Amino acid sequence: RKIFGEKKHNIPYFHRLVVFGSILPDLPMVLFFLIYTVLGVSQETIWGELYFTEIWQAFFNMFNSIPLFLGVVLIAIIIKNKSVFVFGLATLMHFVGDMFLHQDDGHAHFFPFSNYKYHSPVSYWNPEYFGGFFSVFETLLILVLSIPLWRGLKNKWARALIIIVNLFNIFSWLLWYVIFRIF
Repeated sequence: RKIFGEKKHNIPYFHRLVVFGSILPDLPMVLFFLIYTVLGVSQETIWGELYFTEIWQAFFNMFNSIPLFLGVVLIAIIIKNKSVFVFGLATLMHFVGDMFLHQDDGHAHFFPFSNYKYHSPVSYWNPEYFGGFFSVFETLLILVLSIPLWRGLKNKWARALIIIVNLFNIFSWLLWYVIFRIF
């Protein structure tokens, strides 16, 4: 495959750009969670009150804005910067998945032009909105998609990372399964 007439392996740090672009939208939320957890705030307060405050929602929405990252991609095309293009596209791909997997906790993906939030009938985590089914699907999908990645990797550290990601993914699924069953 080619990007601006170049094969992807000719783009410096292609895989890192894709990974960083695909996780960037969630990094503010991880930061939010860590700050309040370290401060000793209860999970109920974090996710039931603080998450929905206007200031935090605006902050999260900036990192989940389709118009802003379409602008990044457009600028990359204009200046012919392959790295920025790949990064911006990976971020936009995250939004596509995110939009259809948040029932009542989604983002204003058209920020700053609109604060509209699409309420999907499916939640990636909430069992009341098929979260139990989706979490199994997501866990298995990651495991299955790891197979071709594994085959293409020759570096033992990269293969170890694939194993760690899958073990973490399976452990996370089991942890949430137990939490939702017990509580």
